Amino acid sequence: MAYTIMEATGADPVHLRAGASGKAMDMMGREYAKDSYEFFRNVLPCTDDECRLLLGKIISYAELLLIASQRGTQYKTRAVFAETVEALENIAEAFNLKRSIHSFLIEKGSVDKRNYRVSDLRKFPEFARIIGFEDDKRFAPDKLVPHVRPRGWIPDYFLDEEPVLPPDVEMKLRPNAVYIIDAERPIPKALREIIDQALYWKIKEFRLDLTYAARRA
Repeated sequence: MAYTIMEATGADPVHLRAGASGKAMDMMGREYAKDSYEFFRNVLPCTDDECRLLLGKIISYAELLLIASQRGTQYKTRAVFAETVEALENIAEAFNLKRSIHSFLIEKGSVDKRNYRVSDLRKFPEFARIIGFEDDKRFAPDKLVPHVRPRGWIPDYFLDEEPVLPPDVEMKLRPNAVYIIDAERPIPKALREIIDQALYWKIKEFRLDLTYAARRA
């Protein structure tokens, strides 16, 4: 909470934690005043170079966490990874960053384009709600609903789906081969060119991520 106030006002979070007995100080160590806020908003914003420096620090810290978690016989790596991801999700939630993250991903073209059948969306109403689908009893079950979602941020849910391809396009896939397509793995260009021709995507399974469900509860 203290760091949220810092982001909004430029007040020093260390002094804010002192509660009623503390005195509001700015990030330069002076008593907080109107010009403290003006200085914070106009002078202190992080530059691109500083942002890259901070990114490097985060990557270095995360690397050390994972290395330490797998040394010896600790067997903690996956648990540490899960806790780190959850921490990132909580930070995005606390600082209201998710919409900005998605906007950035869309700007750089990191998206998945899908068509879903109304019948599938009716089977999975929670997923339909997430993508903003509003049902209407007049919709035919085979009506296609387009959806574009950002690709690159931590997914809030598990979605197992597969492309339904035209027969002539499906013949280009290797028989009996298993293709894993999800939001985490890069898709080879040749496969991407094939699945981009999908008539629609069939939803096989959907479930909310446990931490996401807990935050909504």
